[in-house]
Amino acid sequence: MCNAYTMHHSRDEVLLLARQMQLPIPDLDRFEPRWRIGIKQRGLILRPDPGGELRWSWARWSLVPPGAKEPPLYPLNNARTDKLSGWPWKAVQSKRCLVPCSGFWEPEKKAREKGAAPWSYYALTSEEPFFIAGLWSDALDPKSGEHIDSYTVLIGEANAAMRVHDRMPVMLQGRAARTWIEPGPLPFEVLQPYPAEAMTAWRVIDEAKNSHLTPTPEMSAPVKEGDAGPLLS
Repeated sequence: MCNAYTMHHSRDEVLLLARQMQLPIPDLDRFEPRWRIGIKQRGLILRPDPGGELRWSWARWSLVPPGAKEPPLYPLNNARTDKLSGWPWKAVQSKRCLVPCSGFWEPEKKAREKGAAPWSYYALTSEEPFFIAGLWSDALDPKSGEHIDSYTVLIGEANAAMRVHDRMPVMLQGRAARTWIEPGPLPFEVLQPYPAEAMTAWRVIDEAKNSHLTPTPEMSAPVKEGDAGPLLS
């Protein structure tokens, strides 16, 4: 399960990533680095508008299902790829988006396992940004009464880089990202584990776990030498 990620790459780097899909990509205003994006905070997404044109949008991470009468009991920040035919994902299957990402954190314990554990940070060895497959909604928020953009990220089968986890965010680039964003039936063929050899990970400070702290670059930096080394090379 992915509960926090970063988007610290520049606007130019994000535009370069998007234009690798060879689709008409709108310009993007410059923005400050997001050193930690947590559940119900705002993140950048690339999505089609009602006319099919792609547009950038700052949206809330935790999907508001269309027609919801009350807020979901639990945050809808992750959508499992093997559950997309069920509620509420079926209602937004056609509303596919891409979530620019620099890296993400995961605890060093299995999902739903009790107790605290150190966190590790996962990124590409190339240090480039990537997309995570997402679903979005522009529904009325039953709590605030506002019409808002919201999104969830897809999690699928994990690769060897994830160590103790059996799922990971669905990471996309290039043609796979283009296939995901284009209209049509759900392209399950692109929802595959990202190559483990293209990824790296390391342990981070415990402050990265705390969503109430002001995000800093140190939250995604390796812990001091001698405390813990890289988890994989």
